[in-house]
Amino acid sequence: MKNKKAWVRIVEAFIAITLLFSVFITIYVRQSSKIDISEEIYSLQEAILKQISNSESLRSYVLNNNTEAILEFIDNTKLVPPSLNYTIKICNLDEICSMDSYQKEVFASETVISSTLTEYSPKVIKIFMWKSSK
Repeated sequence: MKNKKAWVRIVEAFIAITLLFSVFITIYVRQSSKIDISEEIYSLQEAILKQISNSESLRSYVLNNNTEAILEFIDNTKLVPPSLNYTIKICNLDEICSMDSYQKEVFASETVISSTLTEYSPKVIKIFMWKSSK
């Protein structure tokens, strides 16, 4: 009779340990499924800003505060995936360049555009990106 009680306790302990491990594994899998995309977004922003700063016509748009032309350029490049929303802001160097309203998690990068061959009026262009709420 004592032998059967020992085996029952061993089986109960094994089941308890198995349940505990399954709970820990479930928690771990849920935490690791959250992918950190911040590096990808920052590299995408830097690529867009580099293209803007390397193009004389785009630099001219920035210096003339033509945000529509810059947004049209970004739309036409098809670099930004549909899972991301974005906007830009063009400011003077002495201004704080911020969005009008913020989402939950916004990624921002900026660069200074100082001049073209014909004009000098330095501006800051800042691009903001966030995940779509879809």
